[in-house]
Amino acid sequence: RQGGFTLLEILISIVILSFISIGIYRATTGTFRLRETLSAESDFFNSVRMAMQILGRDVALVYSPALLLPQVNPSARPIAWSTTTLEQLQSGELGRSSEFWNPVLSITGIRPSRFQGTETKMSFIAASHVRVYRESPESELAKITYELVPDKTEDALADSYVLDKTEDSNAFTDDDGAKSETRRTFPLLRGVKKLSFQYYQKDKEKPVKSWDNESTDLKNLYPTVVEVTFEVKGPLNLGYDGIYKFRTEIPFEGIAATF
Repeated sequence: RQGGFTLLEILISIVILSFISIGIYRATTGTFRLRETLSAESDFFNSVRMAMQILGRDVALVYSPALLLPQVNPSARPIAWSTTTLEQLQSGELGRSSEFWNPVLSITGIRPSRFQGTETKMSFIAASHVRVYRESPESELAKITYELVPDKTEDALADSYVLDKTEDSNAFTDDDGAKSETRRTFPLLRGVKKLSFQYYQKDKEKPVKSWDNESTDLKNLYPTVVEVTFEVKGPLNLGYDGIYKFRTEIPFEGIAATF
């Protein structure tokens, strides 16, 4: 008699094979799910770390051209200059403050940079730009603005914001930033729920929530330390919520040049 499998044996084999297939499928899908979770977590924390590094670098490189002349005699006049007086400079375009520059303080024509900061916005001049194109109207100095704006993308989390960085490498113009061809805005960090900038002054323990070195009490002064605190919510609602805080010191100890 020719041998073979019975129907019962075939059914048992199919059942065993089904259980094995289900186990392999679950293990495979679980592995891919874990991989996606770890990838999303890694991307999220990398974006947080990158945002902290970029923001911290720019703040640490806050700069004012007035620092090139730490002690200048207001009545001194370069030989190449004619009879232009300080009063004439101050009555012209150089004597008016703009978003990033304060009025000229000496006959040299050099203007101190303007530092403005609130709890959710900060603008200043930084020496953090790398000039790439020779013929481009740019310099090593750049106008930097950090601002919290609503996240309007399709996959945005509810009530979340984006930390935007705006950079303009044409730092020495007073033109409207919206018209500048070198002005660029980058979304630095998404999923921000809250943001707070605070500013420390030298020899004072408590920070302030706003700073403008065009004001009378802070005339041409810069913060000694800028403290940044932001609350974020991770993607896919995976529980990556966290509060991050760091402080960055401005290198010239918050003291502008004296004219």
